[in-house]
Amino acid sequence: MSDPSSEMKILTEAVNAHGIFFKRAVRNALEQIPGVQILGEECPIRYLEGASLDLLFAYQTASHPWIFPVECKKAYVAMKRWVFFEDPDPSTRLIYFFRGNDLVYVCVDSIQSLSTLGCIEGIEIDMQKTKTPDSLYRSGSPDTIWKAAFQACKGGLGFLLNEKADRTKYATGQFIEYASIPLIITNAPLFVCDLKTQSVDISTGNHIGDMEIRSVPWLILSHPFTPSQVQNAEYFEVIRSEYQPPQIRFSQAKVGIAVINAKYIGDFLEQVVSPLQLAS
Repeated sequence: MSDPSSEMKILTEAVNAHGIFFKRAVRNALEQIPGVQILGEECPIRYLEGASLDLLFAYQTASHPWIFPVECKKAYVAMKRWVFFEDPDPSTRLIYFFRGNDLVYVCVDSIQSLSTLGCIEGIEIDMQKTKTPDSLYRSGSPDTIWKAAFQACKGGLGFLLNEKADRTKYATGQFIEYASIPLIITNAPLFVCDLKTQSVDISTGNHIGDMEIRSVPWLILSHPFTPSQVQNAEYFEVIRSEYQPPQIRFSQAKVGIAVINAKYIGDFLEQVVSPLQLAS
Protein backbone atom coordinates (compact mmCIF):
# COMPACT_ATOMS: atom_id res chain seq x y z
CA MET A 1 0.00 0.00 0.00
CA SER A 2 1.34 3.42 -0.90
CA ASP A 3 2.13 5.93 1.81
CA PRO A 4 -0.45 8.80 1.55
CA SER A 5 1.99 11.27 3.08
CA SER A 6 4.68 10.39 0.50
CA GLU A 7 2.17 10.68 -2.32
CA MET A 8 1.04 14.10 -1.14
CA LYS A 9 4.66 15.24 -0.88
CA ILE A 10 5.23 14.20 -4.51
CA LEU A 11 2.06 16.00 -5.62
CA THR A 12 3.03 19.16 -3.71
CA GLU A 13 6.57 19.24 -5.08
CA ALA A 14 5.31 18.63 -8.62
CA VAL A 15 2.93 21.59 -8.38
CA ASN A 16 5.68 23.72 -6.81
CA ALA A 17 7.92 23.00 -9.81
CA HIS A 18 5.40 24.58 -12.16
CA GLY A 19 4.98 27.86 -10.30
CA ILE A 20 1.23 27.74 -9.54
CA PHE A 21 1.82 28.52 -5.88
CA PHE A 22 4.34 31.24 -6.74
CA LYS A 23 1.72 33.04 -8.85
CA ARG A 24 -0.70 32.80 -5.94
CA ALA A 25 1.96 34.23 -3.59
CA VAL A 26 2.52 37.16 -5.99
CA ARG A 27 -1.22 37.81 -6.15
CA ASN A 28 -1.49 37.70 -2.36
CA ALA A 29 1.39 40.18 -2.04
CA LEU A 30 -0.17 42.55 -4.59
CA GLU A 31 -3.51 42.47 -2.77
CA GLN A 32 -1.78 43.82 0.34
CA ILE A 33 -0.49 46.95 -1.46
CA PRO A 34 -2.66 50.09 -1.10
CA GLY A 35 -4.02 51.25 -4.46
CA VAL A 36 -3.76 47.82 -6.13
CA GLN A 37 -6.75 46.00 -7.60
CA ILE A 38 -6.44 42.57 -9.23
CA LEU A 39 -8.28 42.66 -12.57
CA GLY A 40 -7.76 39.07 -13.64
CA GLU A 41 -5.70 35.90 -13.58
CA GLU A 42 -4.89 33.71 -16.61
CA CYS A 43 -6.44 36.40 -18.81
CA PRO A 44 -6.90 35.27 -22.45
CA ILE A 45 -5.28 37.50 -25.07
CA ARG A 46 -6.13 37.51 -28.77
CA TYR A 47 -2.67 37.98 -30.25
CA LEU A 48 -0.63 35.95 -32.74
CA GLU A 49 -1.37 32.27 -32.06
CA GLY A 50 -2.95 33.18 -28.71
CA ALA A 51 -1.58 34.17 -25.31
CA SER A 52 -2.56 34.69 -21.71
CA LEU A 53 -1.56 36.92 -18.83
CA ASP A 54 -0.61 35.30 -15.54
CA LEU A 55 -1.97 38.37 -13.75
CA LEU A 56 -3.45 41.74 -14.65
CA PHE A 57 -3.67 44.42 -11.98
CA ALA A 58 -4.51 48.09 -11.66
CA TYR A 59 -2.59 50.57 -9.53
CA GLN A 60 -3.84 54.04 -8.69
CA THR A 61 -1.28 56.80 -8.08
CA ALA A 62 -1.90 60.42 -7.19
CA SER A 63 -1.37 61.49 -10.81
CA HIS A 64 -2.33 58.57 -13.02
CA PRO A 65 -4.02 55.15 -13.05
CA TRP A 66 -1.95 52.20 -14.26
CA ILE A 67 -2.70 48.70 -15.52
CA PHE A 68 0.09 46.11 -15.46
CA PRO A 69 0.18 42.86 -17.45
CA VAL A 70 2.32 40.37 -15.50
CA GLU A 71 4.35 37.30 -16.41
CA CYS A 72 5.27 35.33 -13.26
CA LYS A 73 8.45 33.24 -13.43
CA LYS A 74 9.44 30.96 -10.59
CA ALA A 75 13.05 29.89 -10.19
CA TYR A 76 14.58 27.35 -7.84
CA VAL A 77 15.83 30.22 -5.73
CA ALA A 78 18.39 28.16 -3.77
CA MET A 79 20.37 27.50 -6.94
CA LYS A 80 19.31 29.94 -9.69
CA ARG A 81 20.68 33.44 -10.32
CA TRP A 82 19.58 35.85 -13.06
CA VAL A 83 22.52 37.89 -14.34
CA PHE A 84 21.76 40.79 -16.71
CA PHE A 85 24.11 42.99 -18.71
CA GLU A 86 23.83 46.74 -18.63
CA ASP A 87 22.72 48.31 -21.91
CA PRO A 88 25.38 50.65 -23.38
CA ASP A 89 22.49 52.64 -24.91
CA PRO A 90 19.81 52.60 -22.18
CA SER A 91 16.93 53.79 -24.31
CA THR A 92 13.78 51.76 -24.82
CA ARG A 93 10.06 51.96 -25.56
CA LEU A 94 8.77 51.40 -22.04
CA ILE A 95 5.52 53.16 -21.13
CA TYR A 96 2.23 53.09 -23.02
CA PHE A 97 -0.85 55.11 -22.23
CA PHE A 98 -4.28 55.72 -23.69
CA ARG A 99 -5.72 59.11 -24.52
CA GLY A 100 -9.34 58.39 -25.37
CA ASN A 101 -9.03 55.66 -27.97
CA ASP A 102 -5.51 56.72 -29.02
CA LEU A 103 -2.54 54.67 -27.81
CA VAL A 104 0.67 56.63 -27.15
CA TYR A 105 4.06 55.26 -26.21
CA VAL A 106 6.89 56.88 -24.28
CA CYS A 107 10.50 56.02 -25.07
CA VAL A 108 12.58 56.47 -21.95
CA ASP A 109 15.86 57.93 -23.18
CA SER A 110 17.51 57.83 -19.78
CA ILE A 111 16.66 54.83 -17.64
CA GLN A 112 18.70 56.44 -14.87
CA SER A 113 15.93 59.03 -14.57
CA LEU A 114 13.83 56.17 -13.16
CA SER A 115 16.59 55.21 -10.69
CA THR A 116 16.55 51.89 -12.53
CA LEU A 117 19.25 50.11 -14.52
CA GLY A 118 18.60 49.41 -18.20
CA CYS A 119 19.80 46.03 -19.47
CA ILE A 120 20.13 44.45 -22.89
CA GLU A 121 20.07 40.68 -22.14
CA GLY A 122 20.28 38.18 -19.32
CA ILE A 123 21.50 34.68 -18.44
CA GLU A 124 20.12 32.29 -15.85
CA ILE A 125 22.91 30.56 -13.93
CA ASP A 126 22.21 27.22 -12.25
CA MET A 127 24.73 27.08 -9.40
CA GLN A 128 24.09 23.34 -8.98
CA LYS A 129 25.63 22.67 -12.40
CA THR A 130 28.94 24.43 -11.70
CA LYS A 131 30.54 21.63 -9.69
CA THR A 132 32.85 20.47 -12.49
CA PRO A 133 34.73 22.56 -15.11
CA ASP A 134 33.11 20.76 -18.05
CA SER A 135 29.63 21.64 -16.74
CA LEU A 136 30.20 25.41 -16.53
CA TYR A 137 28.96 26.07 -20.07
CA ARG A 138 25.75 24.14 -19.43
CA SER A 139 25.18 25.94 -16.12
CA GLY A 140 24.26 29.20 -17.83
CA SER A 141 21.52 29.70 -20.41
CA PRO A 142 19.72 32.75 -21.82
CA ASP A 143 16.68 30.63 -22.77
CA THR A 144 14.67 30.97 -19.55
CA ILE A 145 14.90 34.77 -19.43
CA TRP A 146 14.42 35.12 -23.19
CA LYS A 147 11.25 32.97 -23.11
CA ALA A 148 9.87 34.89 -20.11
CA ALA A 149 10.55 38.19 -21.92
CA PHE A 150 8.90 36.87 -25.10
CA GLN A 151 5.81 35.88 -23.12
CA ALA A 152 5.74 39.24 -21.34
CA CYS A 153 5.89 41.05 -24.69
CA LYS A 154 3.26 38.85 -26.31
CA GLY A 155 0.90 39.18 -23.37
CA GLY A 156 1.55 42.87 -22.69
CA LEU A 157 1.43 44.09 -26.29
CA GLY A 158 -1.47 41.78 -27.06
CA PHE A 159 -3.41 43.28 -24.15
CA LEU A 160 -2.79 46.78 -25.52
CA LEU A 161 -3.79 45.72 -29.04
CA ASN A 162 -7.02 44.14 -27.74
CA GLU A 163 -7.79 47.27 -25.73
CA LYS A 164 -7.13 49.49 -28.74
CA ALA A 165 -9.43 47.33 -30.90
CA ASP A 166 -12.26 47.54 -28.36
CA ARG A 167 -11.90 51.31 -28.05
CA THR A 168 -12.02 51.64 -31.84
CA LYS A 169 -15.05 49.35 -32.08
CA TYR A 170 -16.97 51.15 -29.34
CA ALA A 171 -15.95 54.69 -30.27
CA THR A 172 -18.60 56.29 -28.06
CA GLY A 173 -17.59 54.44 -24.90
CA GLN A 174 -16.52 55.96 -21.58
CA PHE A 175 -12.79 55.39 -21.91
CA ILE A 176 -10.42 55.19 -18.96
CA GLU A 177 -7.07 56.86 -19.52
CA TYR A 178 -4.34 54.73 -17.98
CA ALA A 179 -0.67 53.90 -18.44
CA SER A 180 0.91 50.46 -18.75
CA ILE A 181 4.30 48.70 -18.47
CA PRO A 182 4.77 44.95 -19.02
CA LEU A 183 6.22 43.22 -15.95
CA ILE A 184 8.11 40.02 -15.19
CA ILE A 185 7.90 39.14 -11.50
CA THR A 186 10.31 36.44 -10.34
CA ASN A 187 11.75 35.03 -7.14
CA ALA A 188 15.19 34.70 -8.74
CA PRO A 189 17.92 36.93 -7.24
CA LEU A 190 18.76 39.64 -9.81
CA PHE A 191 22.27 40.82 -10.63
CA VAL A 192 23.59 43.37 -13.15
CA CYS A 193 26.98 43.41 -14.84
CA ASP A 194 28.25 46.70 -16.27
CA LEU A 195 30.18 45.61 -19.36
CA LYS A 196 32.11 48.89 -19.56
CA THR A 197 33.95 48.15 -16.31
CA GLN A 198 34.88 44.54 -17.10
CA SER A 199 38.24 43.20 -18.28
CA VAL A 200 37.84 40.93 -21.32
CA ASP A 201 40.45 39.24 -23.53
CA ILE A 202 39.44 39.84 -27.14
CA SER A 203 41.39 36.84 -28.41
CA THR A 204 39.44 34.35 -26.25
CA GLY A 205 36.30 36.36 -25.48
CA ASN A 206 36.74 35.43 -21.81
CA HIS A 207 36.63 37.64 -18.75
CA ILE A 208 39.97 38.13 -17.00
CA GLY A 209 39.60 37.44 -13.30
CA ASP A 210 36.29 37.63 -11.45
CA MET A 211 33.34 39.37 -13.08
CA GLU A 212 32.02 42.41 -11.20
CA ILE A 213 28.27 42.32 -10.61
CA ARG A 214 25.86 43.99 -8.23
CA SER A 215 22.58 42.83 -6.72
CA VAL A 216 19.47 44.84 -7.69
CA PRO A 217 15.78 44.62 -6.68
CA TRP A 218 14.56 45.38 -10.22
CA LEU A 219 15.73 46.49 -13.66
CA ILE A 220 14.46 47.37 -17.14
CA LEU A 221 15.14 44.80 -19.86
CA SER A 222 15.10 45.94 -23.52
CA HIS A 223 13.88 42.87 -25.38
CA PRO A 224 14.12 42.51 -29.20
CA PHE A 225 10.60 41.12 -29.61
CA THR A 226 10.35 39.68 -33.14
CA PRO A 227 7.52 37.14 -33.38
CA SER A 228 7.10 34.95 -36.43
CA GLN A 229 4.68 36.39 -38.94
CA VAL A 230 1.31 34.63 -38.80
CA GLN A 231 -1.00 34.98 -41.79
CA ASN A 232 -3.93 37.36 -41.25
CA ALA A 233 -2.79 38.20 -37.71
CA GLU A 234 -2.82 41.72 -36.32
CA TYR A 235 0.45 43.05 -34.98
CA PHE A 236 1.31 45.78 -32.53
CA GLU A 237 3.05 48.46 -34.59
CA VAL A 238 4.56 51.77 -33.59
CA ILE A 239 3.40 54.45 -36.02
CA ARG A 240 6.07 57.04 -36.82
CA SER A 241 5.51 60.30 -38.65
CA GLU A 242 9.05 60.60 -40.02
CA TYR A 243 12.20 58.66 -40.84
CA GLN A 244 14.47 57.73 -37.93
CA PRO A 245 18.19 56.86 -38.17
CA PRO A 246 19.04 53.23 -37.34
CA GLN A 247 20.28 53.83 -33.79
CA ILE A 248 17.01 55.50 -32.73
CA ARG A 249 14.83 53.17 -34.79
CA PHE A 250 16.31 50.01 -33.29
CA SER A 251 16.21 51.25 -29.69
CA GLN A 252 12.56 52.27 -30.00
CA ALA A 253 11.69 49.00 -31.74
CA LYS A 254 12.72 47.01 -28.66
CA VAL A 255 10.19 46.46 -25.88
CA GLY A 256 11.04 47.57 -22.36
CA ILE A 257 10.03 45.17 -19.60
CA ALA A 258 10.35 45.78 -15.87
CA VAL A 259 11.91 42.69 -14.26
CA ILE A 260 11.23 42.69 -10.52
CA ASN A 261 12.19 40.42 -7.67
CA ALA A 262 8.87 39.54 -6.02
CA LYS A 263 10.00 40.75 -2.58
CA TYR A 264 10.29 44.30 -3.94
CA ILE A 265 7.11 44.72 -6.00
CA GLY A 266 5.64 47.15 -3.45
CA ASP A 267 8.85 49.21 -3.41
CA PHE A 268 8.90 49.28 -7.23
CA LEU A 269 5.37 50.69 -7.38
CA GLU A 270 6.10 53.25 -4.67
CA GLN A 271 9.58 54.35 -5.75
CA VAL A 272 9.46 54.04 -9.58
CA VAL A 273 5.82 54.13 -10.71
CA SER A 274 4.24 56.60 -8.27
CA PRO A 275 6.67 59.49 -8.98
CA LEU A 276 6.24 59.22 -12.79
CA GLN A 277 4.49 62.18 -14.36
CA LEU A 278 2.87 61.54 -17.75
CA ALA A 279 1.78 64.31 -20.08
CA SER A 280 -2.00 64.58 -20.32
